[in-house]
Amino acid sequence: MAEKKEKKGAEEKKEAVKYPSSFGSHASMVQKELTEELQKQHPQLSVLEDENGQYVTETAKLDNHLSDTNRYSDAQHRKQEMQKLGIAKK
Repeated sequence: MAEKKEKKGAEEKKEAVKYPSSFGSHASMVQKELTEELQKQHPQLSVLEDENGQYVTETAKLDNHLSDTNRYSDAQHRKQEMQKLGIAKK
């Protein structure tokens, strides 16, 4: 019975990791449709989505191996930034 619990715990951990890192922004997280619309006005920005929802960041921050303050900002800040840019959250 202990073996089943250990196996289940390992499977849950494996499923929890959805993104290449916990704090960086990555191209695999880009919301293509919203980003294309945003870049008509702001070509240097992208809309991304992680386990906490959508957020806006500079395209230069994608896959740069550094943490992105936009990714770990709180929900209120994320919402405000998206509203400033006129992005409708899904």
